[in-house]
Amino acid sequence: AGGWNSDQQSPQIPSATVKDHAVYERQIAIPADAKDQAVKIRFGGCNYGAEVWLDDTKITEHTGPMTPFEADVTGIAIPGKTHTLRVKAFTRLHYGKPPNVPVGFDFNKGVPGVSAGYNGHTKFAYGLIGHVRLSVLPAVHVADWFVRTSVAKKEWACDLWLENTTDKDRTVTVTASMSSWNKRNWDYPVIPAATVTIAPKSKAKATLGPVAWNLGPESYWWPNIPFNENYHAQLHFLNIRAADNMKSWHTISWRFGFVEHGEGPFYYTVNGVRVTGIGDSNSYGQIGEYDCWTETPCFQPPHGDVKGCPETWKRYQRLGFNSMRLSTSVPSDYMMESADEAGHMLIPEGGSWGNHTGKFNRETFGRQMQDTIKACRNHPSVARYSICNEPREPRGTNWVWRGIIDD
Repeated sequence: AGGWNSDQQSPQIPSATVKDHAVYERQIAIPADAKDQAVKIRFGGCNYGAEVWLDDTKITEHTGPMTPFEADVTGIAIPGKTHTLRVKAFTRLHYGKPPNVPVGFDFNKGVPGVSAGYNGHTKFAYGLIGHVRLSVLPAVHVADWFVRTSVAKKEWACDLWLENTTDKDRTVTVTASMSSWNKRNWDYPVIPAATVTIAPKSKAKATLGPVAWNLGPESYWWPNIPFNENYHAQLHFLNIRAADNMKSWHTISWRFGFVEHGEGPFYYTVNGVRVTGIGDSNSYGQIGEYDCWTETPCFQPPHGDVKGCPETWKRYQRLGFNSMRLSTSVPSDYMMESADEAGHMLIPEGGSWGNHTGKFNRETFGRQMQDTIKACRNHPSVARYSICNEPREPRGTNWVWRGIIDD
């Protein structure tokens, strides 16, 4: 998970020696009970892009650093059989000189386009930089969701995208209930069901709500301000069941916080209350010995003598820092989950830096920002987004940040 140039890779492959791509390959066994179900391979990210192959079949490709993506191998992967999974992982130079994909703080030694003063000064993980998971899901399942909360309107809603991998129409009813992560006895609202018909081999959107939320400010997600050593933010589970009149297809629970981040004329707010964000910036390519978040002990779950991310957020908060900008970086799932619990605000930033190492491309820059938001949007700790870092000159007729906003 640290890239092929990681300090944890043995032997390490210096990034400057790979002119276009490196290939990851291994055998994967498809569980026999995957029969008649959806099968996907999910990736935490690949820098700067990837092609995914199963045996001799190209499944998908993904362009853009640090954002999650998946390869749907339903109907191609054979349950009970073993296949060769192959990932062709591209360097940034695959995308042109200068590249037309967003480039973060990438100062690997020997990479062209970086001034001598910075060359080798920091590191950036190339290749696979997060989890690789084989997921077996019901043939009809919830593929994505977006929880939308409004403190101003005192209401809640959730958009769901249901996927039907079967060969016939499915009319699915989605029901939902709530429960408390903090084990509080909240009087949760009743959520009306939603019904949607999904065509074969496709997705359809359903929306739950809007539903009134009258549980009061104690039920809201708040940042840990002023700092309390024993603080735990209020979080809630949304329990979803997708079924038709023949069977229950998919049951799943997600955690969310009831919060509304906003802004005034010259300040930011949380739940309508003015909050001053005091914090530091941490960059994916500047975190010391290791190359990415998942390989950095201070951002991992606690294990052994490692106190991990929960203690990291508390250490920042003890200093008076209540937020962190993830400079040109996408936080890991665990970083966001632990920040949700700690009441620590995060500001993910698009993967582009205005350092002359990339050329603006409307498609790739805009999509990388959209993918970043999609990966982060269901976490209450994510207070806002930064579009890009240190834009210094126009790309053609547009500033980088203007083109990303327009897209």
